Amino acid sequence: MDDKSVALTKNSKRAASGVLFLLVIFSVAALSLVPFNDSIASTDIALDEQAQFSAEDLFTQSGLKVLLQQVPTSTASSFEAALSSGELPDAFNTLDPKMVRNAIRDAFKFETFNRYSIKELKAGMSQASRQQILDWYATDMGQRVKHAELDNSLLFAAERFEKYQVYLSRYPASENRLKIMEELDNTMRSTESAVDMMTNMQVAFNLSLSRFLPEEMQLSREEILAMVNQHQDQLLAEYKVQTLEVLLFTYQDLDNDELIALNKTMGTTAGREFVEAINNGIKKGMFAASLDLGDGLGALIGGASSGPGI
Repeated sequence: MDDKSVALTKNSKRAASGVLFLLVIFSVAALSLVPFNDSIASTDIALDEQAQFSAEDLFTQSGLKVLLQQVPTSTASSFEAALSSGELPDAFNTLDPKMVRNAIRDAFKFETFNRYSIKELKAGMSQASRQQILDWYATDMGQRVKHAELDNSLLFAAERFEKYQVYLSRYPASENRLKIMEELDNTMRSTESAVDMMTNMQVAFNLSLSRFLPEEMQLSREEILAMVNQHQDQLLAEYKVQTLEVLLFTYQDLDNDELIALNKTMGTTAGREFVEAINNGIKKGMFAASLDLGDGLGALIGGASSGPGI
């Protein structure tokens, strides 16, 4: 395995740290507590318009829109640090660092994540599921969870989270509370989703930049997949710990009974659809942004900017 490719893999891991929080938190928020009757007849056009409206409404009411507005800046900053630290292919050594930063900023746009997220919320959820979750967000509990997620988002409260980690090292959570969090993580499959996001980002980032390396250093999609997959067990172990810390931090004001109640609602159809739609939206947004980054960097050196075919 090429040393430069290994470096790119490590840097893409840093770039995705903020995304882990989204995967964990919005899995918890995907609850279905309010019955909904969707048997009213309507034309296909009206249903499609209703679906589009409810998808956009859910994108906003869930708090996802506010959180995702921070992802491009956070991710771009991480990539900037990686690509400006001497780890670019030789062809980029003579480029103005400002041009490289601009290319990164142009690639990671909120509009990209907005488009893919709404599309997945529309295509991946039934009308009933969207309405059920929208109804839940209108409840006192839904609003409380939403504000907890926003107030304690790692994208907004990174420094507080670091202090909380120090606090946990001195005053660990009780065994009972940790068990509840582990059950919540298992029900939501938060750790597995985070690792899946990480590996997909690594593939997209490495693949988009690999074609600008000298031919003898380029990696195929299969080689990159093999490189990334060999770290799966390590990533699962690392993310398991961080997932529990994030859950403890985010829901520190919820008591155990409330957490148990959340866990019991996580197996619903609406919840599963919501989680999958969110994960797919962010994943596809990250893929698209990574490919745009490759095209932007390729244009700077005057090379071919054809995408790698993902």
